[in-house]
Amino acid sequence: MSVDQKLTQTATTTVTPIPSGNAVKYKSNTTTVCSVNGSTGEVTALKAGTCTIAANLDGNNDYTMASERTHDIIVGTAKPQLTWSTSVPSLVVGDTTKSLTATSTATGTNASLLVYSSTTQTVCTIDSSTGVIQALKAGACSVHANQAASADYYDKADQIDNTLTVGKASQTLTFPAQTTATREFALNGTFDVLPVATSDHPATTRPVKYSSATASVCEVTGTTVTMKSAGTCTLNANQDGDDDYTAAAQQQRSVQLGEAKPTLTWGTVPSLVVGDKTKSLVASSSVSDGSAVQYSSKDAAICAVDSTSGVIDAKKKGTCTIVANQPAKTNFYVAADAIEKDIEIGQTAQTLTFPAQSPAERPFQRNTTFDVSPLATSDHVDEANRPVTYSSTTAAVCQVTGKTVKMLKAGTCTIAADQAGDDTYSKAVQKTQDVVFKSNKTFSGTTVPETDTPSGTATVTLDGGGDTCGFDTTAGATAFEKGPGTLATGETSKQGQFRFKLLDCDQTAVKVTIQWPQPVAGMRKLGKATRDADKATFFAPTDLAISKDGLTTSYTVKDGELGDDDWTVNGEIVDPVVSLQAAPVTPPAGPSGAVSVPFLNMGGLALLSLMASVMGALGLRRRKAA
Repeated sequence: MSVDQKLTQTATTTVTPIPSGNAVKYKSNTTTVCSVNGSTGEVTALKAGTCTIAANLDGNNDYTMASERTHDIIVGTAKPQLTWSTSVPSLVVGDTTKSLTATSTATGTNASLLVYSSTTQTVCTIDSSTGVIQALKAGACSVHANQAASADYYDKADQIDNTLTVGKASQTLTFPAQTTATREFALNGTFDVLPVATSDHPATTRPVKYSSATASVCEVTGTTVTMKSAGTCTLNANQDGDDDYTAAAQQQRSVQLGEAKPTLTWGTVPSLVVGDKTKSLVASSSVSDGSAVQYSSKDAAICAVDSTSGVIDAKKKGTCTIVANQPAKTNFYVAADAIEKDIEIGQTAQTLTFPAQSPAERPFQRNTTFDVSPLATSDHVDEANRPVTYSSTTAAVCQVTGKTVKMLKAGTCTIAADQAGDDTYSKAVQKTQDVVFKSNKTFSGTTVPETDTPSGTATVTLDGGGDTCGFDTTAGATAFEKGPGTLATGETSKQGQFRFKLLDCDQTAVKVTIQWPQPVAGMRKLGKATRDADKATFFAPTDLAISKDGLTTSYTVKDGELGDDDWTVNGEIVDPVVSLQAAPVTPPAGPSGAVSVPFLNMGGLALLSLMASVMGALGLRRRKAA
């Protein structure tokens, strides 16, 4: 006996009929292996193993209960039988929903699941559990069904096979009506197939191809249609087949080609001024084989136009309207719509030539003037009505009146040249040239010493105060001059004094360095020692330094601070300074803010030291002699 089989086992008594009249009862002592109908004795095998069936007979008033009898039945595993459960589906390339399944005699939770497979996977695949087939390519599709063994229940089922034929899939083209179903004919004009046909099975190896069914009216290359004559142009759409797809049924669409109406388009509009007679305004046609374009003017007093070439004769300033027409050409084109273009007859341009100024750099002298040179020239000169005029675009640096430039401040002076326009000539484009006013960082002059000292050339240089800071070289502003002679301190102004004025300085320190023709032993500033001082005094310059040979002195001064005699932050520094020779005695201190001690260079100090030593030695000898 094997799993899932049924067997009837009955027990018999030694007395027939059974005296007690009771029925025999059956039960299974191995319920996991088999079950038994209690009254009929029908046994059902559940799993492989030994099935033990027990029979019992109850007693009554006359008979005792019979002894239980058992019987063993060996239950073996069953071998399932597989059968294809559905008819073989009809398949074509692309099918993905059709299935082929099998049934088994082994069912229930104890049976293994059916498993499907394909041995022609380039042609088809099959879902291992559902049996759904995916048809990939036309040809023979071999599929198989298997059921694995189930321990204690079923043996492995014998594989069953099936071969299906995958056929070619059909292709269907959809070719919509053309977007522009009516077109104006233009010989050899082209347009695109639009919209194009689409396939339900598109492939680059099976592209949709187009052709003309009316070769005398139109030709087709790719998706481009070329017009050959007026009429009905019928377009064919086809898609070839291959090993897996059949050729699609041809689809057709039509486009009606009628006589075209040319379109005129203006070309580049020329820039015209009064007197021009060579420039043209022409229109292009959308058809190359139509009638010639013709031109006319609606404003003959302002301009005339050649009817065939479009050349314009500009007579007067104003707006001139040019008209273009293209007549009809029988059997090909109707007349084009006329187009108009307004064209402005403008003023003649004037061009200025303004050369670089000579010189392009000048030493700055406030309020000094010079002439614009060279002057600007115009290609349309009219000094009486349209003279060239000049102005300054840097009003803080320079002022221009007529052709004269006045210096106001060190920096770059930009001179503008202009020429006005009139009814015939337009205003000239402004031209500019720069002249750089260099600040005077160096000043040289002849000293005015005492009568017993020779004069010579002294040179003063500046460092600091900003790029525009420099000497005011206008008459009397900066000069070497005679000094005060002998100061109250006993010092003398052998080299005289240097009085200067600096312009356009910022508030950074200005270092003033003087190269003297004769050695000096010290220097004094002459001016207000404090902001509130009511008179000038002598005081020491700030950061004074004297070279060992006494020929070079330097000191610093700032706008609005000690040393600037106006004590005002205004960009100007007024600074008189006196050169000194050593005094015979050291004077007492001067007024508040002023220093009266003479300044000696290193040589002077050494000399004084030597003199003190000699005097000390002489004094010692006198004391010893005494």
